Amino acid sequence: MTYSTLTSRQSCFIFSMHILHAAADLCTALPGKQCLGNDIPKCPAAFCAPKQDSFVSSAAECCSLCKATKGCSAWTWNAGPIWTIFGKHPMDRHCWVKTGCDTLAPSTVTGGGYKVSGRVSAKVVCTATVGKVCLGNNDIKDAGQVSTSAECCEACHGTKGCKAWTWNQDNNQHCYLKSACDRVSFNILAVSGSLEAQSTSCAKPPSQTCQHGWPKFNSKNELVGSAWASYFKLVYGDIPSFTYPLCVGDLWMLYSEAMQSAKVDCLPKSNGMCPTGVEGEFYTTNNMFSPVHTTWIWHPYPYTAFPGKTWVEVIHEKDPFGDEHFGAWLMYAKGSGVWFNTGKTIAFPEHQDAYKFFALPAGTTHWNQDMSKAAAKAFYDSVQFTAHKDSVEYKACDTQHNPKQAGLQYMNIEIVAVKGVGTYTCLSKNGVPPEIKAGWQGSMPCKCDNTKNTLNCAGVPTAWTSDLVI
Repeated sequence: MTYSTLTSRQSCFIFSMHILHAAADLCTALPGKQCLGNDIPKCPAAFCAPKQDSFVSSAAECCSLCKATKGCSAWTWNAGPIWTIFGKHPMDRHCWVKTGCDTLAPSTVTGGGYKVSGRVSAKVVCTATVGKVCLGNNDIKDAGQVSTSAECCEACHGTKGCKAWTWNQDNNQHCYLKSACDRVSFNILAVSGSLEAQSTSCAKPPSQTCQHGWPKFNSKNELVGSAWASYFKLVYGDIPSFTYPLCVGDLWMLYSEAMQSAKVDCLPKSNGMCPTGVEGEFYTTNNMFSPVHTTWIWHPYPYTAFPGKTWVEVIHEKDPFGDEHFGAWLMYAKGSGVWFNTGKTIAFPEHQDAYKFFALPAGTTHWNQDMSKAAAKAFYDSVQFTAHKDSVEYKACDTQHNPKQAGLQYMNIEIVAVKGVGTYTCLSKNGVPPEIKAGWQGSMPCKCDNTKNTLNCAGVPTAWTSDLVI
């Protein structure tokens, strides 16, 4: 929802999300770092030095040694070569296995050598959002300076009780570990994230699958017997009157916390941060306006505009750019549980097509706002953009920033509620207008809280976490 020419504020705002997997069969690895302390003795401490070290030829072998050692959850490998004034260091390429990595420090070896460290643990996903800082009295400790958000996530991952973190990327580069991230605030100098457990088991594999391995249900009876029934109740208030067969992969957006609460397992393997363009891929980053704790399912374009007077599931973030005093910009998000009625609508591929249609004069300063005014004056309720390329809202994953990745020129459908006011989370000062509803197909009223950052309805997972305070 950016201007055709980016303002300085827009061009400096960058959104990205990182995904970090660590599992019993996977290891994280951070070059140039060493885990201090927590060494596992190779034999009882009374009979040998309290270190378990072995010569290995790679970080992967050190990780494997950790997996094979009881009680090991972290490791440090001397990648070498390490030279001292006495010649080659005898510990060159040795691997130390450890019970944990409470302190992760830069490697200080001389002679061009360096260390690599990592962890082995239960599978987690670490999400990180640029421009957000976690607020509240949830601090565990300052983990010191780190050079990347991934390292800050790693520090949280290895600290007991840590569930969230904030990294001051452009200030002092300190990493602050937290027990929770109940509230966040905008700060372009910070990066914040959280650890989210993901099921590695599959107690009852779905009898049928569709689209990249998502479960398929042929009837309501089949759905009722699954964890997905509990998930849909959390999102919609009841099991919706779906048209069967139902493919979960037809959804666009999922709530991570709701899936955990419903004990959903047997998820397809995540592709990580970005899709590659394959129908049904499970990934984390669609656009910069997504609510916290959400993941996405990829659906390739071309996209088709929605008919008029149709209930469509959407998301909306309280205006981050200052261009929504007239009009509120929404993103399509099938599965969000928050619905917008398109009313009288008109669709265009790109923003410039709408500017031309509504005859906005050359030299217009506020293109998006004036477009919304013109559309409302022409008795439209919404304007849709089905092929808008945007280097800001899709910056993390689109083809413009990943030239080798075709098929991601744009990643969603923009829907403008031209009579709404996007500077408010709920599209108006006094709560949501009547065209915003909850429940299945907009069957329930929406009670929205304007103090939150993203459009929400009480009872829908978007309202579970108070995610922004201004």
